[in-house]
Amino acid sequence: MIRNHPRLALLCCFVLTFLATGGGVKLETAHGQELTPGLEKIDSQFATVEAEIDRVQSGYILTTGRYLQTLTTNPTTPDKPTLQNYLQSPSDVGISLSDLGATLPATLDIRFEVHEYMGPSGPGYRIIAYAIVDGQEYRKITHRGPEPGLRSTDWEPYVPDKE
Repeated sequence: MIRNHPRLALLCCFVLTFLATGGGVKLETAHGQELTPGLEKIDSQFATVEAEIDRVQSGYILTTGRYLQTLTTNPTTPDKPTLQNYLQSPSDVGISLSDLGATLPATLDIRFEVHEYMGPSGPGYRIIAYAIVDGQEYRKITHRGPEPGLRSTDWEPYVPDKE
């Protein structure tokens, strides 16, 4: 009976796994690290932001030969849904995410910024996001580009530099 119903077979596997682990659910990042409880929603928001920035950047580089750099969307890392500022732009560019038609959520539980670079192997950019979960600040970096020395990281505890 289960062979003829793939969804039922999948459900049975989930139930058996759930029971075998004592009823616990383990969430993991893309790199197989266990995801801190509370970061699931944050990671989903980041995925939405990341996809939209990638979409905007793919058009921007075709017209300018470089990627867009942005300022942080908030001066401090939020610990609850907070209104984001997509209108800011670095003074040398004068264009914001909003100017390029980015469709991003009005409020997010994260703040983020985009850093562009022109390296020996060509242009690229990094999306850096910050979030607070249970009083701990976390940071995630996604790298897009040809430079081998720059890497992406999953959510990691983050302590800002005190200057």
